[in-house]
Amino acid sequence: PVGLQHDNLKAKSAQLKEEHTEDEGISQAEIDEGLAKLEDTSFVHLHNHTQFSVLQSTANIKDLIKKTAEYNMPAVALTDTGNMMAAFHFEKFITAHNKNIAAERAEAEEKGEKFSKKEITPIIGCEFHICEDHTNKTQKDNGYQIVLLAKNKKGYHNQAKMSSIAFTKGK
Repeated sequence: PVGLQHDNLKAKSAQLKEEHTEDEGISQAEIDEGLAKLEDTSFVHLHNHTQFSVLQSTANIKDLIKKTAEYNMPAVALTDTGNMMAAFHFEKFITAHNKNIAAERAEAEEKGEKFSKKEITPIIGCEFHICEDHTNKTQKDNGYQIVLLAKNKKGYHNQAKMSSIAFTKGK
């Protein structure tokens, strides 16, 4: 009655599957070529929650850094939900890790050994809930989530300020 049209999603899904199977697809040679290109590419997790994201995660910051180092990733981001309480601990533990790596590298270079471990770059961010008007308490507006990553110290301060405002004046 209001101009909405209902589509049968099962029928649409079957139609898409049929159209997809009619395509030749990607050959194994193309897949192998793509994997060869990605072999030397670094991977970085840019959306991680810790125990400071209540009811979202129980991950420990030290364990996150340990896994990042284990997989030899060059960086890792911390994006807890709505708060930045773990940022200080995150940066402190990564700084300590990087000091250990630098000491191990110097020791290996003295001995003339090869050293492959990398220092980790901490990326601090926050997952915010954005709504149309946070001051309007009469209307329920859960909004949507957005992950913001700090590019520099000013970005970190801006995120900390937004997080503080959200806690004091948000819904």
